[in-house]
Amino acid sequence: MTFLLIVALSAAALVVASRLLQPVSAGPAVAPDPHTTSEAVVQVYGADVWGVRGRFAIHTWIVTKDANASFYRRYQVIGWLLRRGQSVGCITRGEPDSAWFGSQPVLLKEIRGVQAQPLIARIHTSAKAIGKSWMIDNF
Repeated sequence: MTFLLIVALSAAALVVASRLLQPVSAGPAVAPDPHTTSEAVVQVYGADVWGVRGRFAIHTWIVTKDANASFYRRYQVIGWLLRRGQSVGCITRGEPDSAWFGSQPVLLKEIRGVQAQPLIARIHTSAKAIGKSWMIDNF
């Protein structure tokens, strides 16, 4: 009987903890179309990680678009690439708000316009300085 009570309380605590750890949305996870948006954009996204860890953790990434640019840069760290002998830091060009292994992203923070432009240079410089071998798309 005591064992069942402990299991039930543990399960209840797990449900409560998972609810408390859910990211708070700053808005819909829809990035502005880079072809029709001339202003600079910085966005931070998060999506549930795969498997059981998805109850406790999210994968986060930062996307930037320079003023008048026609594409986004996506900055992220992907730990499982290390097991494959690859760099875990990735700077890629592509979809800013695509799903992460089936999990829909949540927009956590957005900065646009003149406030975003100086951040973009700092983000790019910092990301390249942190890791000595980031995978960087040539663009």
